[in-house]
This record gives sequence, C-alpha cells and structure tokens, in this order.
Amino acid sequence: ALLGMLQPGADPVRKITIVPRGRALGVTMSTPEVERYAHSEGYLRGRIIGALGGMAAEQVVYGVVTTGAENDLEQVSNIARAMVARWGMSERVGRLSTLPSDPQQAYGLAAAPQTLDVIDTEMRRIADECYEEACRKLQDHRGQLNALAEALLENETLEEADAYRIAGITRLTKDDAQ
Repeated sequence: ALLGMLQPGADPVRKITIVPRGRALGVTMSTPEVERYAHSEGYLRGRIIGALGGMAAEQVVYGVVTTGAENDLEQVSNIARAMVARWGMSERVGRLSTLPSDPQQAYGLAAAPQTLDVIDTEMRRIADECYEEACRKLQDHRGQLNALAEALLENETLEEADAYRIAGITRLTKDDAQ
C-alpha cells in the first residue's frame, strides 16, 4: 500500500485491510481518479512495483519471503508480459506484438522459441528492476511503513484519508506525475 501511495501517477489507495479475502492475506484497493484508455510505461512499472510491495516488505522487515505474494506475482507476470510481448515496451523485442492478447490463443500461435526466450529475459529484467526499486523505497520510508503496519494491527482496515494521514503523505494527483 505504501508504495502505491508514494508513486507519482499511481491510482490512489482507497482502502487497506489485513482481513483475509479469498487467497489474499490482506488487500490494498486502488482505483483511478479517471478512466484510463492507454497506460504509459511508467504507470505500468508503478503497478508492478506496487504489486511487489508485499514481497519486498517481507524481505525488508523480516529478511524472508513467504508464499503470500502468489496473486501479486501473477499480476506482475501479466503486466510485464504485455509490456514486452504486446505493447512494444522492450528495446530487445522491439515495436512488435509477438503474443496474442488472449493467453488461451497462445497455444499453436506462439512466437519462435528464440523470441520466447527474449520475452522471458525481458520480463525478468523488468520484474527484477521493479523489485529492487520496491525494496529501496520501503527501506527509505521504513518509518511510514511501520506506522501503517501498527495502525492496521490496531484497526484491521484503513480508509483512504486515514491511510495517507498515518503515513504522513499528501495524496499525489495525476498532475503531480508530470
């Protein structure tokens, strides 16, 4: 949640809860202020950084990573794959759409094995860069992370205004990202 609150241009964090929901051990709900029809590479990287936040927080705080990030990693993989293989956001793959938008269509229509290797390498590069950024930001803002964690342990759920106030963050708007 903290990473989404710190990221310029990110969708605002509306609610944070540590109450388990389905497979998630806790949930951060973010929704855009306006509906977006196209996403910049910076916005997509911010989404990946945010999705990796739970895993990064475990590493920064406890020095261990658990299985709690499974759904987050699925999101990371889907965004990174689309960036590289559909939206031309990788210099190595180039300005091509190399995989279909529907993963079910991928069978029988997949790119050449060498291209798939490059896609995998580029997805890994993007995820690794974003994970390093997530860990760095959490280390740099450890006091805010601790304040949010303590408030969540006490209240279980924080609404938008309380979350930003407790973290000491003025909510960034889309204009701040420019």
